[in-house]
This record gives sequence, C-alpha cells and structure tokens, in this order.
Amino acid sequence: LDPGYVPARESLAALWLGMGRTQEAAIVLQQGLARTPDEPRLIMLYARTLLAQGKIADAITSLQASPPAIKDYPDYHAMLAALLQQDGQHREAASLYQALVVLNPDAGLWWLGLGVSEEKQGRHDQARAAYQRAGASGALSAQMMRYARQRLTAIAH
Repeated sequence: LDPGYVPARESLAALWLGMGRTQEAAIVLQQGLARTPDEPRLIMLYARTLLAQGKIADAITSLQASPPAIKDYPDYHAMLAALLQQDGQHREAASLYQALVVLNPDAGLWWLGLGVSEEKQGRHDQARAAYQRAGASGALSAQMMRYARQRLTAIAH
C-alpha cells in the first residue's frame, strides 16, 4: 500500500533475514534503497544481508557510501567500525571507535573494539588504555571482560 514506508520494509527484510532468506531480504532492501537511498536503517540491514552472504567488502562499501552523522546514528558507525576491523582495516576502525567513545565514553564494547584495533596496529599503550576503559565501563559481558583481561595480560609483556 505504501512502498516508501520504511518501517514495514525494514520489518519484512528483518523477517527474511531471520529465516535465512538473504536473497529475498536483499531484494526488499534494494527496492527500498532505490526510493530512499540515504535511509540509515535500510543501509544497515542491507549491509547485514551482504555480510550473511559473505560479502564483507560489499557491506563496508554500502555503509561508506553515504553515512549519516555519527551523533545521529552511532550504531551505524559502530557496525562499520566492526566490519572494518573484521576486514583488517584497523587504522580506519580505530578512528571510528575513537569518535564513538568520545560520543559515549561509557560504551565498553566500543572501547574494546578500539583496543583490538590499536593492538593490531602495534600501538600497545593505546590498546592497554582502551582495554582498561572497556573493563572499567561495567558494560561488558563476562566473556568480553575475560577477553579484555586476557589482552591486557598479553600486551603487558
């Protein structure tokens, strides 16, 4: 009835994704993006669809095409940072994580992501500080806390 109604398209695509039907989700999202190419929620879902198909480079490209302001959609940028990190683009990922933790200094997961990318770049002092902030945030799961402690121990030597 209303092809431009983003919430309905978003829900349908999420249902298709949840059922493992990535092709159907991709079609719904591509049609939506043809109407509203700068809609962050659709772009994020489309990136998830691409990721489910093993297309990490395409997912990154889709997120980088027209990113919204970081203050308006921090989760969009966190997703991009995580994908960049997964793709080995640690300098770019660290830059995004740094902007994200400035925006929300209590986001332990973002501090953890920053620590990983700093460590991968050989920047152990910065990684150590980020891992410590992640642990001090009180916002990490027990598994993530263990990981942060393990990384702190590993780079202490």
